[in-house]
Amino acid sequence: PQTPGGGLMLNVADSHGEWCSSELEVKIRSSADSNLRGQTGYITTVNNGACSVFLPDEDRVITLPSQHLEPVAPSVQDQFKLIYGEDREAVGILLAVSGKDATVLISQEKRLIPLNYLCKLKKE
Repeated sequence: PQTPGGGLMLNVADSHGEWCSSELEVKIRSSADSNLRGQTGYITTVNNGACSVFLPDEDRVITLPSQHLEPVAPSVQDQFKLIYGEDREAVGILLAVSGKDATVLISQEKRLIPLNYLCKLKKE
């Protein structure tokens, strides 16, 4: 018999775009246009699994299916948005990283959250 919830550790980037949200920094992992692979940009809108992504290097917006994108992990002191879990969409600041866990500040509260639940927010 399986433990209830035993399969909950998942690769957030593979959860069919449910993690996608505006203002997130993303990296293009694959595309019909191989010149786009590896570029980073910011999601401007999400519509039925298709993400409009602004590419600063090219100064243009492209639309890609969410499965072609992966979240960019924040660095210490970066602002982030939670992309998974019960507090999805909450915004905070990354304070420290220890292994696969992140110490974060959300609403003046320090918390420990899996690092892969965070995505770097677009810089203002």
